[in-house]
Parts: sequence; C-alpha cells; structure tokens
Amino acid sequence: MGSSRIYNSLTKTTPFEGFAGPIVEYPLRHDAATAWASSILPQPFLELVDFSAGSWVAPLPQETPEEAANRFTSGVLAEPPVSAWSPLDLEHVGPQMSQRIAADLGCSPADLVVVPKASLVLFAARRVLDHLASRRSAVALVREMKPRGEPDHRAWSTPMGTFYPVADNGLAPEPIADLLDSAADSSGSFALLTSSGRLDPHRSVSVTATDLTELISVADGLILGAYDGEGYVRWSHGTV
Repeated sequence: MGSSRIYNSLTKTTPFEGFAGPIVEYPLRHDAATAWASSILPQPFLELVDFSAGSWVAPLPQETPEEAANRFTSGVLAEPPVSAWSPLDLEHVGPQMSQRIAADLGCSPADLVVVPKASLVLFAARRVLDHLASRRSAVALVREMKPRGEPDHRAWSTPMGTFYPVADNGLAPEPIADLLDSAADSSGSFALLTSSGRLDPHRSVSVTATDLTELISVADGLILGAYDGEGYVRWSHGTV
C-alpha cells in the first residue's frame, strides 16, 4: 500500500490528527462492509463466497467514529508534522504525470507536497500468520492485479489475477507485510485465508481453475486493503 499522499500545499497546511486510542479489533457494520467489498472484489469471487455467514472487523484506533470506520476510503491514522513533508520530486514523477496530478488538485506542479502516511499492515500480517498456524492445510493467497514480480514468492497466474501462495507459519510478520503492501498498491488486491489438503503451495508451480474455485469456496477469511492505504478490513467465516 502506498507510503505517502500527495496534496495541494496551498490548501493542505496542517496534518490530520487521526483518531485516539490503542489499536483494537473494531467491529464493522456487516451491510456496509459487505457492500463496499462487493464493489471491489471480482464477480467470480463473489459468486463463491457467502459473506452473510461471517463477521467484519478492522484494526483501528479505539476512538474511531463509527461513520469513519464504515466509510473505508478515508485515513484514520495521524499524519506526521509539516516538517516531515516534502515537495514532490517532479523530475522523478515526470512532467506528464505531475501536470495531471496538479490539475486534479487544482494547483501547479510546484505546489504539490508529499506527506508520508502510517500503515496498519503488520496487524494484517499477524492475522495471516495466525491463520497459517491454525492447521497444517492452511494457506494464504495474496492477490495482486498488477504483478511486478516478487522474487522470494511463487506466483500463480489466473484469470482472477496473480496469487502469491503463503503456507509457512514460521515466517516473521515483516515478509508477509511486505507482500501485502506490494499487492495492495493496486486496487482490488486482497489476501484470501483458506486451506487445501492436496495442493502443495511450496511445490505447485500453477493452479487450475478448479483448484482456485475450491480454495475460494472453502475460505475461512479475507483481508482487504482499506482506509486510503492505511489499514485493512477482515472478514471471517462464522464469528470473529
């Protein structure tokens, strides 16, 4: 998930203070979360998963207002002070892209400012590891719509995007977090928590449509990027 936001420095002059309190498993409104996720996920996936049999939560600051928690598209964490902001590197971005961004924000490229943003990805990574430790057949599939290649991970190309299978519960949270971050740079990416008694994620170089259908249909959970790249929502089959 991106590590920064770009603003018009003429209108953005102070950082968002975020919401107070420790990070907790925040219960979400089932109808709101299901509707939002259904607008992002691929139709074949939606046909295989019954979200009515489950619950939605998100790792969020405890004092997050219910409306903000169930909006899913706005940030919830505090932004750094103005001293940590920096002008957009126009040479790196290129004139065409910087002009486009500036036009969208109603300013000139010289007025664009980059503001770093925090992330709750480690909380999502720990949930993936909890799932992998739950039983021997557990596997997580991280789906990326615009794969750039992850050299340390096997990739399965499918009509529903590229999936990176993860089955080693001995991993530290950081490699999982890196993989989730890379995937979530593109809209519609997610992590599927499922299991397979016959498919070996360590050896299988590809996955058939039948295998993928089976993996999705027996899903235990889903982790989907939200809150403008800062956080995640998680659906769990049954109760959380």
